[in-house]
Amino acid sequence: MEDYRGELPDQNRKISPATVKMITIIVLIFLLMIPTGLISGLINERSGRRMEAVDEISSKWGNAQMLCGPFITLPYKVLHRDTNAKGEPRTYYTHHKAHFLPNELNISGEVKPMTLSRGIYEAVVYNSTLNLTGAFKKFDLEKLGVNPQTVEWDKASLEIGISEMRGVTRRVSGEFNKVALNMDPCLSSLDVFQTGISSPIEANASQDNYTFSFAIDINGSYALQFIPLGQTTSVHLKSDWSSPSFFGAFLPSKRKVDPGFTASWNILDLNRDYPQAWTDRSYTVNSSSFGVKFINTADAYQQSERALKYAILFILITFVGFFLVEVITKVRIHPIQYALVGMAIVIFYLLLVSVSEHIAFGGAYLASCIAVMILVTGYSSSVLKSRKFALIVGGVYAVLYGYLFILLQLEDYSLVSGVAGLAVLLGLTMYLTRNIDWYAVEL
Repeated sequence: MEDYRGELPDQNRKISPATVKMITIIVLIFLLMIPTGLISGLINERSGRRMEAVDEISSKWGNAQMLCGPFITLPYKVLHRDTNAKGEPRTYYTHHKAHFLPNELNISGEVKPMTLSRGIYEAVVYNSTLNLTGAFKKFDLEKLGVNPQTVEWDKASLEIGISEMRGVTRRVSGEFNKVALNMDPCLSSLDVFQTGISSPIEANASQDNYTFSFAIDINGSYALQFIPLGQTTSVHLKSDWSSPSFFGAFLPSKRKVDPGFTASWNILDLNRDYPQAWTDRSYTVNSSSFGVKFINTADAYQQSERALKYAILFILITFVGFFLVEVITKVRIHPIQYALVGMAIVIFYLLLVSVSEHIAFGGAYLASCIAVMILVTGYSSSVLKSRKFALIVGGVYAVLYGYLFILLQLEDYSLVSGVAGLAVLLGLTMYLTRNIDWYAVEL
């Protein structure tokens, strides 16, 4: 039999130091994700406390406001004839309500936002003076199948829905058909809206037109909304708030922002899914609401959370840079030194969160960057045994943190900008390492 002796693999071949170092770096990166996760939890906790403070302020000043109205409610009775359980004839009435919306509704006003503080937290609140004018046309009772003789005209009421009654700062007064009215709390029914004010009015089946004019002074927070009850609804708002967010079922037909804002809405009944009159709870109106939010764009917690998402990228770039310095200069860097530099990067985000609670986010970002850059650059000077490389490290950090700040300011283009930056960094790394024989690398 032929004696075949194949070449056996070298069972004692050792893993190269470069491979061990790369594996160690990868393990360190995953370990450093633990404190970044804890910082993310801290940000959520602090943000939750801020929301609690904001809710407490808003509950005392007035929550987000929604204005619905005015509308007219006419109670009426329906006659029923049937038999009872014994077969005896009986006659009885059921009580119902017919609701009529204005033919024309014009709302104009000025909103004055401000900030109230509780400890280190701030809430955006506002005071608004709104003027409501318009007209109702003749009640089309036949279209609703209501007999005018069954209407309780002496109980007719004009009603305005206000979502947050605590925000009403003074009694609402105005005119209906040139007759002065003082509105009282509560609505005559909850068919159209849940809370608000109302007043008895004089109405009849024959009059063709009813005019109204009211001034409402209300406090609120975060948002101001309207419901377009008019056959034609026109809303015009102005404010000195420079960062409005228009939302809801309709956006302004005209707007101008900076400084402050002015916005106008023009809405037709054809744009909604409910008519100008109905009985009882046949329709709901809240889904057609629209308005403006008074947002605080300088949400430090949200921006800190966005910055934290790039932590792994910063750690990876730093470690790759240090590893390339090891390969090129043959300077040995211990894994503990890698870990200390990584912790300095993580500390940046903790500094950012804590400092941004007391000063503007831009200033907090700059202060945190300078602190970490001094820390890492000074340490790198000792580790790399070269002031030149240490200054290069500091310069790279300045560029990276500057680029991150730009990304945080971008919204629509943050993703594409981030991907472009990664592509540039990858290309630069490939260019710098193009001549390295990785099989021959010895650390």
